[in-house]
Amino acid sequence: MEKARRLGDDAGFHRAQVMLAWVTLHSDIATAVGLLSEAITFFERSGDRWWQALALLRRSDLVPNGRSDAARARSLLRALGDMHLYLAATRFLTSVALLEGDIDGAESFAVEARQLARRLANRHEEAEAIRSLGRVALRRNDLESAEEHYSKAIPVLMSTGDVRCAGRGFAEQALLHFRRGRIQASLEAVEKGWSLASSVPDPRGMAENLSVLALHVDDEDAVRLVAAARRIRESDSPPLDVAADIDAHLRSLSVDAESYASAWQEGTGADPEALVSDVLAQLSA
Repeated sequence: MEKARRLGDDAGFHRAQVMLAWVTLHSDIATAVGLLSEAITFFERSGDRWWQALALLRRSDLVPNGRSDAARARSLLRALGDMHLYLAATRFLTSVALLEGDIDGAESFAVEARQLARRLANRHEEAEAIRSLGRVALRRNDLESAEEHYSKAIPVLMSTGDVRCAGRGFAEQALLHFRRGRIQASLEAVEKGWSLASSVPDPRGMAENLSVLALHVDDEDAVRLVAAARRIRESDSPPLDVAADIDAHLRSLSVDAESYASAWQEGTGADPEALVSDVLAQLSA
């Protein structure tokens, strides 16, 4: 970036911004959004539609108005004929639709993404589309369909080296196992998911695995885990796919207000790795 700035290469400087944002987005979301927003403005003014679409696509996963960003990127990429990035934009739209509670829309995008991925022989994107269909099934509590989707998607994500998506997939699969009463399988999936997500690190994947683990305990440990998850995500809302389960679980706890507040404060300041290790040790004892 600095070399491009010294040379007066504005386009090169803003391209470097996009790539830097790609690297930092899992550890510093605010910085990544700032870099991408500046780059988007530049490329829109300069008429570089491909880089504008790439920056929009990356930002769509990070901001509240993500659906607008992903839709704009997808439109630009279709006009440019870049069907590989168009496929990625469709996948992002699937996630955003789920975030907004548009389950039918998410399913439609995921089906389109799976069909296009097959035509392009892109195993990774096909697996991600199938994982998205698993998330749709989880939202509908169609556990049989969800299980089928995750059993197909997660092995491919692991084999293609997508640690971030595999870590999230294990959290979702752990939630599936928990709802089906498979407690040991749920805990094993959480342990795998946490290991992958924390190795990136991926804040969302870490938070999802922490939150599913919280479903397994009925005291202040649940509060600590959820508090740690929300601090990691820098958000007041629970992770997307486990949100309803966590809200119901927290309401069901027999913890008085003072103990709840104390546990929440402890969880906010705790080392999440230590929390996970302690709770898993307790549950396996």
